[in-house]
Amino acid sequence: MFSQISSLSLQHIIDHLKFKNMKSEVIVKRREDFGHDWILVLEAKKNKILRRKSFYLGQDVKFCSRVLGMSPRDVVDEIGSGDFTKDSNLKLLGKFISKRLGLSSKSIDELDAWDLSCQ
Repeated sequence: MFSQISSLSLQHIIDHLKFKNMKSEVIVKRREDFGHDWILVLEAKKNKILRRKSFYLGQDVKFCSRVLGMSPRDVVDEIGSGDFTKDSNLKLLGKFISKRLGLSSKSIDELDAWDLSCQ
């Protein structure tokens, strides 16, 4: 039982460190057909240099279902709000997506801007 508890604690610490040095948020772009495109922006410091990269995710509904494997309603329930006019909610959404996809500061260097797209 102790080893199970300590391994859970260790995983929590690893997860915390993985996202501690990285900021993420989503930019929402309105489409002509009333849909919304999402762009995930990751930001992290490496060797005291700030690195920032944008990843095109695609249409919100398609991204939720195809990439996250969730309905948009489930995503809203996970972050606690569907009001994506507020910066704080866009940061929560970015953090949720980053964690769900297992992204880290290394992702900035390893992934291309379209690698996370649902298109």
